[in-house]
Amino acid sequence: MNKAAKKGFTMVELMAALSILALLTAVAAPGLGRYAALSRFRRNNEQARSFYLQAQVRLSDLETGGKGEEFFYRLRLWGQSVDGECCAIVLQKDEEPDEAGELVLELLGREQVDASVCIEFDMANRRVCSVFYGTACGRLVYGPAEDGQTSMDRRDYDARKEGGLGYYSDLAGG
Repeated sequence: MNKAAKKGFTMVELMAALSILALLTAVAAPGLGRYAALSRFRRNNEQARSFYLQAQVRLSDLETGGKGEEFFYRLRLWGQSVDGECCAIVLQKDEEPDEAGELVLELLGREQVDASVCIEFDMANRRVCSVFYGTACGRLVYGPAEDGQTSMDRRDYDARKEGGLGYYSDLAGG
């Protein structure tokens, strides 16, 4: 048989190519995982900003439509006091919404929310202060977080990035 007629790879060449591919995959995989997590975190921040603006517009609509007083009454009933001046309502992902969660859905629209969301309000000025948005984080809580929970107390960039928790606030640049 003529040497020019032979085509294909030898077993040694195939094993060398697969070894190089496995090495490249092992080196690139952690970087790709970090990139995906950073991308999800940035997307969550953008969604938090979008929900902040949407909630503020909806709240303005309620106020001008004469339903603001009723909304803030329900907010005081079902919301969670954060620091005496702010009140928060939380919708937990993959849980049936309670009364506070229903208020979140009223502001943002039922079909748009596919994550855990917390909206904080300045009760004195009757406006939205901030929004948390998490797609892969645990149940949103104030205070120390236990297993399966994500604390909203640490709002600095690094702490939120670690948990993938999006956040937007008009105070101090968000």
